[in-house]
Amino acid sequence: MKIPYQWLKDFLPTSASVETVADILTLAGLEVDGVLGTSFRFKGVITAGPVLPGNDLYVVACAADGKTELGRDESVEAGGAYEFSLVKGYTGTVILRVYSRSSAVPDYMDEALLAPSNLSTVISAVALISQGMAEKIVNVNMVTDLAARMAGVKTVTSGVSESANVVAINQAMSKAVGLGSDEIINYTPSTTVDVNGKTNPNPNLIGYLLDWISHTALDSLGGDVEKVQQKLLENLTLAGGVVTVNGGMQDGIRQSQTMTAATSPKLTISDSEPGTAKSAVLFILNFSEAVSDFDLSKISITGGTASGFKQVSASQYTVVVTPTASSTTDIVLTVAAGSVRDLAGNALASEVKATQPVNTVFGPNNPAPAADTVAPTLVISDSEPGTAKGPVLFTLNFMVIVTHKPGTLALVNRIIVVAGSAIVMDGPRDAVLQQLQQRSQPQA
Repeated sequence: MKIPYQWLKDFLPTSASVETVADILTLAGLEVDGVLGTSFRFKGVITAGPVLPGNDLYVVACAADGKTELGRDESVEAGGAYEFSLVKGYTGTVILRVYSRSSAVPDYMDEALLAPSNLSTVISAVALISQGMAEKIVNVNMVTDLAARMAGVKTVTSGVSESANVVAINQAMSKAVGLGSDEIINYTPSTTVDVNGKTNPNPNLIGYLLDWISHTALDSLGGDVEKVQQKLLENLTLAGGVVTVNGGMQDGIRQSQTMTAATSPKLTISDSEPGTAKSAVLFILNFSEAVSDFDLSKISITGGTASGFKQVSASQYTVVVTPTASSTTDIVLTVAAGSVRDLAGNALASEVKATQPVNTVFGPNNPAPAADTVAPTLVISDSEPGTAKGPVLFTLNFMVIVTHKPGTLALVNRIIVVAGSAIVMDGPRDAVLQQLQQRSQPQA
């Protein structure tokens, strides 16, 4: 009796090779006489950002028509690795699509938010299988998705254009973004952060590009990656086997390439208090590029006590400093030259210092600030809408009115508005602020 490997996987999801499964069945007493027609394998790494443990991603391979399924991997490993077999004998163009089963399950660490995120769009890659191949490595990410879209794969059901040469398009995309002459699907990203949101000291150029796409989605289009991909596609032209990059994407690629250049990082320090501080001050440290191994020990602080040090992104950090009681001594933050390096190993060239005036000598002419009496609200949610059968991610969101100061509000990427115990508004900062402003305007 002959049984398809894919039929077995429908009953027992596994990423093990066909040969391994055959050995297991034989050891279990179900002797397998031989393995037929299963010598071709797909494998690679999926990168939306770093793929999280417990993700809900799966990969489907389709023929050039975009509809005929050739194989799939029902589970993607932490880090994004996938692997599955294809029926032997198929040659031609293959479309690989990566899906998320549930919007409630976090799939990857978003480089811009530094928070677990769900893959809200489908990302693709296109590849060519030639006669005699035993294995094909296809990495799938936002840049391979752009190449697939240029080949005609613009929706979850569309196929490759009849005139498209997928190898040439993949190679042209690599050259356009400065990666070299190999196919874009052969480059494995090394991202700017790891699965915990910590800075990766050794990202590569395609990792920087993915970081830039993530930040573009957050800063310009409210976190909608699908809209970013459509916008970027408008900046790409394919003619004569050459991809030309136009418009805003040129600046993004230039920024990505600049990050790898041998230049020293720059640092600016600002804070949330425009006048004289009477209470705790939030200091914002912005580097011109991602830096590694930066922590509170790298900051010299006088005139106050530090707390709440936080990494906001790979290039931005914050720290809260409470001024000394009954004092008019300025708070001074100093980051010494050479104390911090960028991801290429270049050191901060010169000392950077910030000074904040203080007056905590309170009296009739200098009244003390009002006490904070607003209690925080805690909302706990989890990644499992039904009955849990495996690991569950719990998210604890503390919400409290923190400040109206523009310097602090500028750090916020997302705003959640709570009325009573219900969330009435949740979204990107600028969108929520616009809605609140519209609500506050008198009706005609």
